[in-house]
Amino acid sequence: MSRRQLLDALSNSSIVGPASEVLASNYKCNLPSLPAPGPPFTGQQASSSSSSSPQDVKYFDHFRRATAPNTDAFIPSMFWGQDLLQLAHDEPAIWHATLAVGALHRRWELYSPGEEMDTLIRNATVHYGKAMSLARTLDSPCKLLALGLPLIAAANMLGVWSESHMHILSSFRILAELPESSGFDDVKKRIAATLTRMDMQSFTLSDSASPYPFAKSAAVRGINQVIGDGVYHSYSQAASALFDIIRQLMVNDRNYWDGGMDDASYCAVNDQARLDLEHFERMMTKFEARRHDFLDEHAAISIRVYHAWLRFIFKTKLFGPEVRHDDCLGYFQLIATLVHISIERRGGNNDNKPESLQLSLEPAVVLPLFDVAKRCRHPALRRHILNLMKKMNRHEGMWRSDGAAAAISGIMDVEEEGLGEEYQNIGSLCENHFLKKRVQTDSLSIPWRAWSLADFSPSTYYSWNGIDRIPEKKRVSSVMVANQFDSRELYLQLVMSGFDPEKPLITMRSLTVTF
Repeated sequence: MSRRQLLDALSNSSIVGPASEVLASNYKCNLPSLPAPGPPFTGQQASSSSSSSPQDVKYFDHFRRATAPNTDAFIPSMFWGQDLLQLAHDEPAIWHATLAVGALHRRWELYSPGEEMDTLIRNATVHYGKAMSLARTLDSPCKLLALGLPLIAAANMLGVWSESHMHILSSFRILAELPESSGFDDVKKRIAATLTRMDMQSFTLSDSASPYPFAKSAAVRGINQVIGDGVYHSYSQAASALFDIIRQLMVNDRNYWDGGMDDASYCAVNDQARLDLEHFERMMTKFEARRHDFLDEHAAISIRVYHAWLRFIFKTKLFGPEVRHDDCLGYFQLIATLVHISIERRGGNNDNKPESLQLSLEPAVVLPLFDVAKRCRHPALRRHILNLMKKMNRHEGMWRSDGAAAAISGIMDVEEEGLGEEYQNIGSLCENHFLKKRVQTDSLSIPWRAWSLADFSPSTYYSWNGIDRIPEKKRVSSVMVANQFDSRELYLQLVMSGFDPEKPLITMRSLTVTF
């Protein structure tokens, strides 16, 4: 049975269940082997000379039924659930890449180490290696780009950050080398947009043992050409524009920090990014005006999470004392509320049962929630955000909610040291406002045009009245991470602020957290 025949059999079957069960019921026999096609030849169909095991079929089935839908759920794109699956049935390199990711997804669903986990890691590593060795058989840049994304995902799930960076840079080079006249069809646009999101995820969690190559990334041409005419026809297209602004802003910030850009150039780039964001907001107003009950769509919530986070980044800028974030309680409450709505709508945060693992290959809610929890020093709001993070059980590429929550808890212990038990108890005594239906309704009702008003700021029910603030010199400015991937330990180097324009920081605190 060819892979195309397998897909047809699954599509035409009336039986609901895993592929292995469907095929067993249809054929009343042992599950047949899937022949793996050989390298394609010019002008010929690919030959089938080897076979895939029943275990491989289960890995692919898990990718098809769990990994791809979970990833596409936050920002719908059709890449993981449609484009990649179709290519996997024709291209052995992409087939093996999906098997690696499917096996690793199963591995992360196992909590305790053991023989089954070891087998999954071993098999995933074999398929990952086969996918890379077969990359030379791919006969178009589009297929190479498509292969790069599951390879990035597999490297992230294996904890080999340097290889993840290698795949990202290789994919960007392929994009940069495409002739200008070639244009971008819908599949290529989805691949390029997905690459932007996965790249942003990578440089927001840069492991100290394998730091993200910012200089090399900045030197490669971006993907602005895939955005189109700026008129949005789907949330996926709008998200592509938004994530491209986020990526460009963050890469430019780091480039400026490293001395690769002068003041005038940096200001010009930021001014252009702000204009791009205002254009995005105008286009979103027009786009959602054409949609009925758009707030019922999950993507409408997802895009608002990252838009609010980007507006927070613009408000606080790259440089300045950490106390500048104390005026952003409205942003913190808004982002946390939107994340809560997003998770609740997908059936999470049910106090009556433990949260099952939700795995995405792309960034979703953990990254922005971690950032606001790190920047928010209001003792009640911060603890409410932390509790939201602790209730999750999410793996999003390089980001894990349990590890992020443990890191925030450790940072809070350092920053609040000596402030007393009463201060630490404020979180349990203060009402959690983003659980209120009124707050949730208000968070979804902010018009896009309001954000460009000079005096606009999201409202908040939290206040600093009667609450002591953490001194600047006790605040953590940034965090460097060394991740012991399979030991559930994080080694953190906390860079303390003590902001003084005349004296560059650096006071360091070492911290190890387990989760």
